[in-house]
Amino acid sequence: MRLRTLLSLFIAICAPAVFAQTITIGNVYTPQTGFAIGPVDGITFVDLVHPATASGALVQASFAYPCWAEECPGAAKIKFFRQVGSNLRMIAERGPFNAPLTDNQIFELSPPVQVLEGDLIGVAEMVSKADCGGSFQLAPPSEGRYLAFSNDVMGEVRMSAGKYATGTLVVSASGTPGSEYAARIMPVVGSAAGGYGSQWSTSVQLLNPNSVATTGKLVFRSAGVPASSSDPSIPYSLEPGATETIPDIAAAFGRGGLGSLDVVTRYGDGVPPVVVAYIFSAHDDGGVFGMTEYAVDLTERSSQYPTSTGTRIGSWVLDDAVTGYLIAPRSATESRFNIGVRTLAPGASITATLRSSTGAPVLTVTREFPPDYFQQFSAGEFFGMSLAGGESIVLTVVRGSAIVYGCAVDNLTNDPAIFYAYGVTP
Repeated sequence: MRLRTLLSLFIAICAPAVFAQTITIGNVYTPQTGFAIGPVDGITFVDLVHPATASGALVQASFAYPCWAEECPGAAKIKFFRQVGSNLRMIAERGPFNAPLTDNQIFELSPPVQVLEGDLIGVAEMVSKADCGGSFQLAPPSEGRYLAFSNDVMGEVRMSAGKYATGTLVVSASGTPGSEYAARIMPVVGSAAGGYGSQWSTSVQLLNPNSVATTGKLVFRSAGVPASSSDPSIPYSLEPGATETIPDIAAAFGRGGLGSLDVVTRYGDGVPPVVVAYIFSAHDDGGVFGMTEYAVDLTERSSQYPTSTGTRIGSWVLDDAVTGYLIAPRSATESRFNIGVRTLAPGASITATLRSSTGAPVLTVTREFPPDYFQQFSAGEFFGMSLAGGESIVLTVVRGSAIVYGCAVDNLTNDPAIFYAYGVTP
């Protein structure tokens, strides 16, 4: 039996050695002595009163979960949220973690979680109280306030969908300020042979719009390969107002084929650089033709615009409960059509429904993608059948986050066009 007083748990969780780092988030104050009592009914709980004290990378976390049973495997996931108006957007999660076996157990956050000052921490209960008897709340509930949700929250959720409760959650994390974070993503770049004799390359330009210098790195994520900390990167450093041009981004990395590009910048260097790519192929006469591609801004995923029939998502990132739309070229004989998917953490499960030009459902497929993963498919490969032309594609993110794009290329001229999935919520 492992019923413990919160006094010993709290000493372990709030020990100065754990939180000697500059960034803290969650309950880092010395609580009152007492037993944990069950919080209000729910699965996901979000601390509203102990936000991140600075921007940077969180590397370790701890939570209290005094169990009635000896073993409580997979007891909880630790989640991180950003408040966006009246909504909460989950920006990362780690776990599930087993219930703490000792009073001083620290869990590593791998990979580290990048947060902005003011972000919030939460915890999701993944086991039944009847089986383990755990709790995340202090008693008596004197100083804190949190929100409880009835589901394992993913993506974005309205705060009004949760139940406010007075109490202090026993979950916290710490880390290092001044870290780098992925600010923008260029969904597709690279160097590759295409259909009808085309040979594609990608040039990339960066602009520093700040009055201070900005530094960071570009990270290449090869298509079809799980993301890794060893993925190749090249640094950039831009003075105020300066631009930099990389004529062939794949060659700069020493890579061939397709991939996606992470634009990583440092906290405190102002807004991220403006990034534009030009994907082009050369004519026999030496001229080039191609298309412009803009990086997706991950720092502004919160923009939403109410309409008479739903809410338009201003970002090109599709999150949990967001539906995106693509339209196939009018004729499959005139144009070839590709579909690209670039996920964010923690990966994505996407259901795609192919509809005829009259709106009738033709086929539905569900695909699973790992974190920070990129793959481009022909439309026929994606659905397992040929398209006639003029179809629409309805993309529903069941879990996680992803950028989805369509790329149409004229079969006669090789003229390309790229467009991101148009996102709405009902």
